[in-house]
Amino acid sequence: MKLLVRFVCAVLFSSWLMGTYAADVVRPGEYLAKNGELKVQRRNGKIFFAIFSSGDNGHFCDVSGRILGTVAQADEVSHPNCPIRMTPSLDGQEVTVVSPEDKSCQFQCGARAGVDDVYRIPPALCTKKGQRNARDLFIRRYRAKQFSQAVTALRPVLEQCGEFRRWQEEDSIRNDLSLAYFHLGKKEQCIDTLRANYESVIALKEALEATLGPGPRTIDDERYLPIAQATLHNMRLCLGEPGVQE
Repeated sequence: MKLLVRFVCAVLFSSWLMGTYAADVVRPGEYLAKNGELKVQRRNGKIFFAIFSSGDNGHFCDVSGRILGTVAQADEVSHPNCPIRMTPSLDGQEVTVVSPEDKSCQFQCGARAGVDDVYRIPPALCTKKGQRNARDLFIRRYRAKQFSQAVTALRPVLEQCGEFRRWQEEDSIRNDLSLAYFHLGKKEQCIDTLRANYESVIALKEALEATLGPGPRTIDDERYLPIAQATLHNMRLCLGEPGVQE
């Protein structure tokens, strides 16, 4: 009996040590945030990272390097005063990234972008691949005029994955779903799906229309304008305005 007790205690102590170790190390995996992704890989006993994040007006960060414990050192940074702090959660499902405020450490990023964020391991549906597969399935079902199945393919992405993508992508998904609801004759669901988009577009309408003139346009305007135009058009479809065609 004493031998058994000692064995159980040894196992529990070993498990405790493993848990403590895991809490202090960023685990390999793919983590996502609204504006970026963090990839962590183990190669030859070492842990490497890569962060790609986007900000306003086309600015982005593309930083990679090696992780030692909870400190990451970017390849591009030559001096030791620019450590990037990476703090994993106790369950290993998220990593909080904090970079130094020293301006000399920010040259890897555009002025309107940064790496600081909380990156999480998403469920399978919400990974980049999972969202892309759902979107592809929606398109196939929609083109086959299987509108109910199209909604079933894409609606869960809208409901479950919002924290893992930018708001422009969210608006684009709402536009797609609204058309499927339109073809199903579900007017109220069509309107409700577009409501959040529509309020944003109306608030930005004057600014967006101004970009059609001869003046300069920002990259964000260029990218969002087709989405905004689709929202306005789809809302007219949902409302049943005469003369509006898909």
